[in-house]
Amino acid sequence: MHSPLLLEGEAVRLSTICHAVCTGIARRRGMMAEKRAWRTRAKGHPVNSFGGLLGVALWCCSCAAWAEDRAAGEAPRAAAGYKSCAQLTRMVVARVGLKYRPNIYSDCRRWPEDHAYSLVAVGGPCYEPRDRGTDPWYCDLNVVLVDSRRGRTLKSVFEPDSITSDAMRFSGLRLDMAPYHLAPGVRAFGVRLRGEGVTSASNELLNLYVEQGSGLRKVLDGLTVRIGASGNYDITTLAIGGTAHHGLADLRVTTISRHSEGKAKEISSYVTTYIYDGRLYKEEKAFSPATAGALEGR
Repeated sequence: MHSPLLLEGEAVRLSTICHAVCTGIARRRGMMAEKRAWRTRAKGHPVNSFGGLLGVALWCCSCAAWAEDRAAGEAPRAAAGYKSCAQLTRMVVARVGLKYRPNIYSDCRRWPEDHAYSLVAVGGPCYEPRDRGTDPWYCDLNVVLVDSRRGRTLKSVFEPDSITSDAMRFSGLRLDMAPYHLAPGVRAFGVRLRGEGVTSASNELLNLYVEQGSGLRKVLDGLTVRIGASGNYDITTLAIGGTAHHGLADLRVTTISRHSEGKAKEISSYVTTYIYDGRLYKEEKAFSPATAGALEGR
C-alpha cells in the first residue's frame, strides 16, 4: 500500500516544534532551579545550579539539531516548490479516474538523478471474474512520470488487466529505482508486484520500463524475483551483463533456491541470461549450475 514520504514542510515544522518544546522545558527547569536556589539560600548553603541549566541547554541543542537534520531531507524540495509524493499520487489517481479502494495500491518515488521528476505507479482496481470458481481476477496497472512541481503527466503507460490475481492474490506494489543502466543514456526502473497465497505462500514479480519517445515502455515482463512458502523459497537477483542485443545490455539473472525436506536442506543456485529481442527481454539459456548443499541432514 502506498507509503507517503514526509510531507513537504512537515519536516521543517519539526524544528520549530522542537524549539518550542525546548523553550517550555527550559522555562520550567529555570523556575524549579530558582525555587531550589531560594531554599538553599534560606538554609545558608552555596548555590550551584549551573550543572542543571547546562544539561537543559545541551539537551535542547541536540533536539534542535536532530529536527534540523530531519528537515534537511525535504526542505530543499519544499524550497524548490516540489509537491509531496502523497499529493502527486492523489493527483494521478484522480486523473486516471480512480478512487482509493481496498484493492488500489500505489507507490511514488523521486527520479534519483533529478528530483524535478517523480514516478507514480498505481495498481488496480481488480475486476471480479464472471466465474469466481475458475477464473482469476485481473487488475490494471498505471505507471506515470510526472513533473514534481505541477504534477503534470509527462509520460505514462497504461496496462489493462496486466496483473493476474489468482492463487497468489495481488497484495501491493513498489517502485524499484535501482540503477538499471541498460545502455548509455538509458536507465530503466522497475515495478515490483507482490502476491500472497492462502497459506504462507508469497511471490514478487518484476517489470522493467524505459522511456521511449513520449511514453514509457515495458522491456521486462513479470520476472519472478521471489517465491516461497513454509521455509522453501527461490530468490532472484539481476546484474547488467557485458554483452548487448538490439541496443540493450543482457541481464544476468541469478537464482538461489532453498528447499527443505524434514531436517534435510538443499541449497542450489544457477545463472540465466536474458537477452533483449527488440521488444522484451527473453530467457536465453541457463548455465553454471552449482549446488551448495544437496540434502544435507542435520
